[in-house]
Amino acid sequence: MSFLKFKTNDDVEFKVEVKAAKFSVMIKTMLEALQDDENDVVIPLLKINSVTFKKVLEWIEHHKDEDPPLIEENKIERKRSDDISEWDSKFIDVDYSTLYDIVSAADYLHIIGLSDLILKQVLLTVRKNLQSLLIVEEITTLHQVPLILHQVPLILHQAPLILHQVRRTLQ
Repeated sequence: MSFLKFKTNDDVEFKVEVKAAKFSVMIKTMLEALQDDENDVVIPLLKINSVTFKKVLEWIEHHKDEDPPLIEENKIERKRSDDISEWDSKFIDVDYSTLYDIVSAADYLHIIGLSDLILKQVLLTVRKNLQSLLIVEEITTLHQVPLILHQVPLILHQAPLILHQVRRTLQ
Protein backbone atom coordinates (compact mmCIF):
# COMPACT_ATOMS: atom_id res chain seq x y z
CA MET A 1 0.00 0.00 0.00
CA SER A 2 1.49 3.32 -1.01
CA PHE A 3 0.99 6.68 0.62
CA LEU A 4 1.36 10.37 -0.18
CA LYS A 5 2.29 13.10 2.25
CA PHE A 6 0.40 16.38 2.43
CA LYS A 7 1.21 19.51 4.41
CA THR A 8 -1.58 21.96 5.25
CA ASN A 9 -1.16 25.72 5.49
CA ASP A 10 -0.83 25.45 9.29
CA ASP A 11 2.17 23.09 8.88
CA VAL A 12 0.44 19.83 9.83
CA GLU A 13 1.50 16.79 7.80
CA PHE A 14 -0.86 14.00 6.75
CA LYS A 15 -0.06 10.61 5.30
CA VAL A 16 -2.83 9.59 2.88
CA GLU A 17 -3.32 6.35 0.98
CA VAL A 18 -2.82 6.91 -2.78
CA LYS A 19 -6.20 5.37 -3.62
CA ALA A 20 -7.91 7.86 -1.31
CA ALA A 21 -5.83 10.78 -2.59
CA LYS A 22 -6.96 9.99 -6.13
CA PHE A 23 -10.47 11.16 -5.20
CA SER A 24 -8.90 14.53 -5.92
CA VAL A 25 -8.80 15.08 -9.68
CA MET A 26 -5.89 17.45 -9.14
CA ILE A 27 -3.83 14.82 -7.29
CA LYS A 28 -4.81 12.04 -9.70
CA THR A 29 -3.75 14.17 -12.68
CA MET A 30 -0.50 15.10 -10.98
CA LEU A 31 0.31 11.44 -10.24
CA GLU A 32 -0.50 10.40 -13.81
CA ALA A 33 1.82 13.11 -15.11
CA LEU A 34 4.58 11.98 -12.77
CA GLN A 35 3.82 8.30 -13.46
CA ASP A 36 4.84 7.57 -9.90
CA ASP A 37 2.51 6.74 -7.00
CA GLU A 38 5.30 6.40 -4.48
CA ASN A 39 7.10 9.62 -3.94
CA ASP A 40 8.71 11.12 -0.85
CA VAL A 41 7.61 14.61 -1.85
CA VAL A 42 5.35 16.44 0.57
CA ILE A 43 2.47 18.04 -1.32
CA PRO A 44 1.73 21.51 0.07
CA LEU A 45 -1.93 22.44 0.51
CA LEU A 46 -1.54 26.20 0.65
CA LYS A 47 -5.28 26.96 0.81
CA ILE A 48 -6.36 24.27 3.30
CA ASN A 49 -5.90 24.12 7.07
CA SER A 50 -5.55 20.89 9.05
CA VAL A 51 -9.06 20.98 10.56
CA THR A 52 -10.66 21.26 7.12
CA PHE A 53 -8.35 18.67 5.57
CA LYS A 54 -9.28 16.22 8.36
CA LYS A 55 -12.95 16.71 7.43
CA VAL A 56 -12.19 16.16 3.74
CA LEU A 57 -10.23 13.00 4.61
CA GLU A 58 -13.12 11.81 6.79
CA TRP A 59 -15.45 12.09 3.77
CA ILE A 60 -12.95 10.37 1.48
CA GLU A 61 -12.37 7.58 4.01
CA HIS A 62 -16.11 6.89 4.18
CA HIS A 63 -16.40 6.82 0.36
CA LYS A 64 -13.04 5.18 -0.45
CA ASP A 65 -14.60 1.96 -1.73
CA GLU A 66 -16.81 3.83 -4.19
CA ASP A 67 -15.71 4.98 -7.60
CA PRO A 68 -15.24 8.75 -7.88
CA PRO A 69 -17.63 10.43 -10.37
CA LEU A 70 -16.50 10.00 -13.95
CA ILE A 71 -15.26 12.91 -15.99
CA GLU A 72 -15.51 12.49 -19.74
CA GLU A 73 -15.24 15.26 -22.28
CA ASN A 74 -16.17 18.00 -19.81
CA LYS A 75 -19.25 16.04 -18.76
CA ILE A 76 -19.50 14.95 -15.15
CA GLU A 77 -21.67 12.00 -14.09
CA ARG A 78 -24.00 13.24 -11.37
CA LYS A 79 -26.77 11.77 -9.26
CA ARG A 80 -30.13 13.33 -8.44
CA SER A 81 -30.19 16.38 -6.20
CA ASP A 82 -32.15 14.71 -3.41
CA ASP A 83 -30.20 11.48 -2.93
CA ILE A 84 -28.08 12.41 0.08
CA SER A 85 -27.26 9.45 2.31
CA GLU A 86 -27.83 9.60 6.05
CA TRP A 87 -24.07 9.54 6.71
CA ASP A 88 -23.42 12.37 4.24
CA SER A 89 -26.29 14.38 5.69
CA LYS A 90 -24.75 14.10 9.17
CA PHE A 91 -21.29 14.84 7.78
CA ILE A 92 -22.34 18.19 6.33
CA ASP A 93 -24.49 19.16 9.29
CA VAL A 94 -21.93 21.76 10.32
CA ASP A 95 -21.88 25.52 10.72
CA TYR A 96 -21.75 27.64 7.56
CA SER A 97 -18.12 28.65 8.06
CA THR A 98 -17.01 25.01 8.21
CA LEU A 99 -19.20 24.13 5.23
CA TYR A 100 -17.61 26.97 3.26
CA ASP A 101 -14.11 25.77 4.23
CA ILE A 102 -14.97 22.22 3.12
CA VAL A 103 -16.39 23.34 -0.24
CA SER A 104 -13.34 25.59 -0.76
CA ALA A 105 -11.05 22.61 -0.09
CA ALA A 106 -13.11 20.41 -2.42
CA ASP A 107 -12.82 23.14 -5.06
CA TYR A 108 -9.06 23.50 -4.55
CA LEU A 109 -8.48 19.74 -4.73
CA HIS A 110 -11.21 19.21 -7.33
CA ILE A 111 -13.07 16.52 -5.38
CA ILE A 112 -16.24 16.27 -7.47
CA GLY A 113 -18.24 13.98 -5.19
CA LEU A 114 -17.73 16.21 -2.15
CA SER A 115 -18.51 19.38 -4.12
CA ASP A 116 -21.68 17.74 -5.45
CA LEU A 117 -22.75 16.73 -1.96
CA ILE A 118 -22.45 20.27 -0.63
CA LEU A 119 -24.18 21.72 -3.67
CA LYS A 120 -27.08 19.30 -3.19
CA GLN A 121 -27.36 20.18 0.50
CA VAL A 122 -27.27 23.92 -0.19
CA LEU A 123 -29.89 23.58 -2.92
CA LEU A 124 -32.16 21.49 -0.69
CA THR A 125 -31.75 23.96 2.17
CA VAL A 126 -32.43 26.95 -0.06
CA ARG A 127 -35.44 25.20 -1.59
CA LYS A 128 -36.81 24.34 1.87
CA ASN A 129 -36.20 27.83 3.23
CA LEU A 130 -37.59 29.45 0.11
CA GLN A 131 -40.82 27.52 0.60
CA SER A 132 -40.87 28.66 4.24
CA LEU A 133 -40.20 32.23 3.18
CA LEU A 134 -43.04 32.11 0.66
CA ILE A 135 -45.38 30.88 3.39
CA VAL A 136 -44.19 33.64 5.75
CA GLU A 137 -44.61 36.20 2.97
CA GLU A 138 -48.13 34.94 2.25
CA ILE A 139 -49.07 35.12 5.94
CA THR A 140 -47.59 38.60 6.36
CA THR A 141 -49.37 39.83 3.23
CA LEU A 142 -52.65 38.27 4.32
CA HIS A 143 -52.39 39.86 7.77
CA GLN A 144 -50.84 43.08 6.44
CA VAL A 145 -47.69 42.67 8.53
CA PRO A 146 -44.49 44.04 6.93
CA LEU A 147 -41.83 41.40 6.21
CA ILE A 148 -38.56 42.67 7.66
CA LEU A 149 -35.30 41.39 6.16
CA HIS A 150 -33.92 40.19 9.50
CA GLN A 151 -36.84 37.78 9.73
CA VAL A 152 -35.56 35.87 6.70
CA PRO A 153 -33.62 32.75 7.72
CA LEU A 154 -29.86 33.22 7.81
CA ILE A 155 -29.28 30.54 5.20
CA LEU A 156 -30.91 32.67 2.52
CA HIS A 157 -28.19 35.27 3.04
CA GLN A 158 -25.26 32.84 3.20
CA ALA A 159 -26.41 30.25 0.68
CA PRO A 160 -25.72 32.41 -2.40
CA LEU A 161 -22.06 32.75 -1.38
CA ILE A 162 -21.71 29.02 -0.85
CA LEU A 163 -23.69 28.26 -4.00
CA HIS A 164 -21.46 30.59 -6.05
CA GLN A 165 -18.36 28.79 -4.76
CA VAL A 166 -19.87 25.38 -5.49
CA ARG A 167 -21.00 26.37 -8.98
CA ARG A 168 -17.48 27.65 -9.71
CA THR A 169 -16.18 24.25 -8.60
CA LEU A 170 -18.48 22.38 -10.93
CA GLN A 171 -17.68 24.41 -14.04
